[in-house]
Amino acid sequence: MDENMNNNTNVDITGLLPPHEQMLDLATYGPVLIAKEECERNYAGEVVVLDDKEVDAQVVELLGPSAQLIFPCESRLPYLVIQLKHIGKYCGLSVEIVDNKRQKRRFHMSNNQSKIHVTSHDASVPLQLTDNWNYLNLDLVNLTKNAFGTRYNRTICVQVFSSCRVWRAFFQAKKYSDVELPQHLRTL
Repeated sequence: MDENMNNNTNVDITGLLPPHEQMLDLATYGPVLIAKEECERNYAGEVVVLDDKEVDAQVVELLGPSAQLIFPCESRLPYLVIQLKHIGKYCGLSVEIVDNKRQKRRFHMSNNQSKIHVTSHDASVPLQLTDNWNYLNLDLVNLTKNAFGTRYNRTICVQVFSSCRVWRAFFQAKKYSDVELPQHLRTL
């Protein structure tokens, strides 16, 4: 996925969900279609695109043990933003990066764990979510430095695991305010 400079608002972002402002129907988006097919094949989950009344927008709901959205990507942008709705069940996300030593490293964050566990290539971190919608803004530079003692180079894959709803997922060059973001990524 290419990194795009949005000329209207002068922000550097790479969209994962939605991938761009013209994507109006999430049900036709590749990662959503693949996730639905995987769940149907395994009979162990459900991936549904629905309208969430609270945000008045299409969202992707992940339910069951094998439901997950996978976003293969190639982004050097250091902040990953994910807006997800905690629906009272366990959920998580995984971010695979490459560092300055050309090593693949993985961050796994989940609300079903309470302790941090770090090995040479994996870091498991508790994910504390509030009821309803959560705005996660992950500083991948600091996470990489603190977990592995190396420098972040790029992200190669992002996964979101059930059970939750996902509204937005994108990379950004810095922590932008809501009004600085393109219209299709704004919260307000």
